[in-house]
Amino acid sequence: MTSQPDLKLEVDRIRPELERLKGLLKQAHPKKLDRAFRITLRNLLREVANLLDPERDREDRDDNALGKASWHLGYEIDMLFSLAAWLYKNATPGELTTKACLESFLVHARILDEFLYSPPKRVLADTQLARDYLTEWEKQRPDRPDDFKHAMRLRSLPGQATFQGDEQGIDLKEYINKEIVHLTYTRSEREVQSWLFMRIAHLMWEPIKNFSEVVAREEVCDHFRQSIAKHTQGLHVNCPE
Repeated sequence: MTSQPDLKLEVDRIRPELERLKGLLKQAHPKKLDRAFRITLRNLLREVANLLDPERDREDRDDNALGKASWHLGYEIDMLFSLAAWLYKNATPGELTTKACLESFLVHARILDEFLYSPPKRVLADTQLARDYLTEWEKQRPDRPDDFKHAMRLRSLPGQATFQGDEQGIDLKEYINKEIVHLTYTRSEREVQSWLFMRIAHLMWEPIKNFSEVVAREEVCDHFRQSIAKHTQGLHVNCPE
């Protein structure tokens, strides 16, 4: 294991090169740099910064606090699958109510994806995470489905490079952030032709059901259990391609 004095000596050794790199970056016009190089360098620096930022301490919540919070978890689950059922029966492309329900569905999907899969240092300390209820959740949960990357059909807009959405491997949560939650420039580069909401619902069900089966009963309220029971029989609809 590297000792702290050794690490300080190494940082002092490379400090001139880091200062030189910083100066070069200040002189370079960001848009003239290769995009792949910019992303690689940014990710590398972000990884170093994360190593220097220890995992955020999270407050230990007692059963009473978790029970109260689980009401809202049950609400998110109920809304996600209720909206999926409504859209499956009633969705009309371009119609206002359909667009509102679809956007609401996607926001609930993002919230639950964050609850199930986000590491603590990527969220605010006040954000509910599954690991608050189950300290070993990372070992117990199903892997995050790769199919999340293919839960939308995309197409390029005029003047933009063509691509296949599946080949891009676009992350569902990332794209909900860019397309729904934030006003981004990505929206003017490509558009979502369709969100495969039933596929998203089916993919979300496995980790949610798994969580409900292993969480201690005293840590969740009746509303959470009722939300799970309500939708256990409601997902036996073939996921449309």
